[in-house]
Amino acid sequence: MRIKKAISRTIYTLKNSVKKHRKNSDFARLKWRIDKTQEELLVIVNELLSKNKDSNTGKFIIKTGGKVTLFAELATKGI
Repeated sequence: MRIKKAISRTIYTLKNSVKKHRKNSDFARLKWRIDKTQEELLVIVNELLSKNKDSNTGKFIIKTGGKVTLFAELATKGI
């Protein structure tokens, strides 16, 4: 797996969902996308850590995963 490409795809999908669902006020769907993004990031982390238990990238994603989706979570609250 190309890690950078997988992470970028996941984050851009979330970004585009925020843009779309803020316009149509479909916050339930946006919350689903946030959960899906977290799941996709965990899959990436698990793959990294299965290859190298000391993966700094995997550890970084674990630490910052919640911050990655923060902008979307704030959008669900109208911020």
